[in-house]
Amino acid sequence: MDTWDTWTDLGGETVQEGLAVATNATGRISLFAGTDRTVVRWDQEEDGTFSRPAVMLRRAATGPVSVAREHNGRLLLVYRAGDHGDVTILRQTREGNWPTQPAVIQGRGGFGPVAAFSVPRPNGVTLLAHRDDEGILSLSRQPTGSGMSTEWESAGGMFLRSPAIAADAEGRLVLAVFGCDGVLRVARQTSTGDAGFGDWAELPQTGVSRG
Repeated sequence: MDTWDTWTDLGGETVQEGLAVATNATGRISLFAGTDRTVVRWDQEEDGTFSRPAVMLRRAATGPVSVAREHNGRLLLVYRAGDHGDVTILRQTREGNWPTQPAVIQGRGGFGPVAAFSVPRPNGVTLLAHRDDEGILSLSRQPTGSGMSTEWESAGGMFLRSPAIAADAEGRLVLAVFGCDGVLRVARQTSTGDAGFGDWAELPQTGVSRG
């Protein structure tokens, strides 16, 4: 029977909102979090322990941070900047380091968490999803490796809480949200690659009461 270790204090300031975690190109874990003043990172060492927290940005994020691992093994950190609220990214360098200046990709204003998912294939994009100023789901496709895109497309529909992104068995991206009526809905790419998304479909609510 598997057991869990006891909790370990990783040090640093009090974190807020959610944490984000991913494995880097070496297979080790990187953990990211926001405080009320900074964005910080803990890296797993070769012996399995974690480093002291490294301050990535001396400015706060509003809401939780997200991280995606690109096909090349580099990590892409995504968050909403605390001073202006725009969607902002930091991409790990080829050497495994992190830049000190983030890139602002805007995102039609908006509020709430930003979801991020990297397509697990060569030249696959990283898809970002968030709620824009009108409360609508907006998407951005970020290139792998270098560069950035400030283009956003509307996926339609108002929703609650946070969007989610995954890939199905065929490699097509899948979006999932809870509608304002509390019903779970998904939209799936019509094909792999740069294809758009099909219509939203309600998932069966077997055994769920809306009363």
